[in-house]
Amino acid sequence: RHANILQYVAVDYNCKERYQENGFEDDDIEIIYNWANLSRFKLRKTISATPRKALAFSNYMSQTNIFPSIKEACLSQDIEIDLIGSGNGNATTTPENILGQYDIVFGKAKAAIEAMATGAAVIVCDFRGLAEMVTPENMLHYRKYNFGMKLMTNKIQTDLIIHEIKKYDPENILKVSNFIRKEADLMSIVSQLENTYSRVIVEY
Repeated sequence: RHANILQYVAVDYNCKERYQENGFEDDDIEIIYNWANLSRFKLRKTISATPRKALAFSNYMSQTNIFPSIKEACLSQDIEIDLIGSGNGNATTTPENILGQYDIVFGKAKAAIEAMATGAAVIVCDFRGLAEMVTPENMLHYRKYNFGMKLMTNKIQTDLIIHEIKKYDPENILKVSNFIRKEADLMSIVSQLENTYSRVIVEY
């Protein structure tokens, strides 16, 4: 705690719960979720009927860590798979030029949000473990936890990944993308931040 900080902001409920575990009150913590810049991450014109290309998009994956199981699962389903991230020596600063080329993206948190915004199916996973493909049924809960570590409770193994790949459904992917483009629009988050600052200034 700091006497000059009047409001703390968490990116999801996992972070808020960690604040509360350390003595913060519920009202001390406001949640402002992660966002995507929709002027950069455009929705693709069509969503493939079946997945043909996948991307493991993470700075934590490498050719010897996590990725081999993802690669095995994808190849077993006749899906091409690429790996992009610093762990593979090919990090990018322009993901908006890449994500739209892939039907399925394996990633978490902000990377997952940006991939969903382009109309990719997202399977939440990273070094902490495997969650599920984001679907209309779980997207509200997954948004609550920032498509992040709290959700990744399964082991990263080939059969479980194949199970998630088989959930691929173009109609559901579009529903998820429309949801995230509405809920995670950068400008709406900027408005929330402005409102928070204005309120705290008045309270002070």
